Amino acid sequence: MVTSSRMVDLVAGSMVYLLLNSEEHPCNAAARSHVEMDHGPGARLVPQMPTLWRGRLFQGYLSIAEQCSACALPFEPLRADDAPAYFTIFIVGHILVTGLLMLESYAHPPTWVQLAIWLPFTVIMSLALLPFIKGAVMAAIYCSRNAD
Repeated sequence: MVTSSRMVDLVAGSMVYLLLNSEEHPCNAAARSHVEMDHGPGARLVPQMPTLWRGRLFQGYLSIAEQCSACALPFEPLRADDAPAYFTIFIVGHILVTGLLMLESYAHPPTWVQLAIWLPFTVIMSLALLPFIKGAVMAAIYCSRNAD
């Protein structure tokens, strides 16, 4: 059984992928050799810092740890603010409207059926995508700061 804390760890792995591609991160040599030898492409979705997959990005569902416990990289400068919520709404909204219009044009269900389908879909998709997108925004901020 996956606990909620572990589930949060499994949800936000996009930061690891971008950090692994950043040349200036202090953990990259060990991380790249570890990914290439032990895991493969699927390992890039683990939301841990790339020091041999130790350290955690999130303390809770969306609360960021102060720093990486493995390499002491501070997360405070990587403030994502409201951008992850905007991107999540943008993505979920496009999927939702497309599905809603397709269902309406092909099946013409009653309004209560549409609500019963699309309200839970919206909530579940938003909650599932938000940590991924927050990790990606933080990784983009990290990589853009190191590119300067």
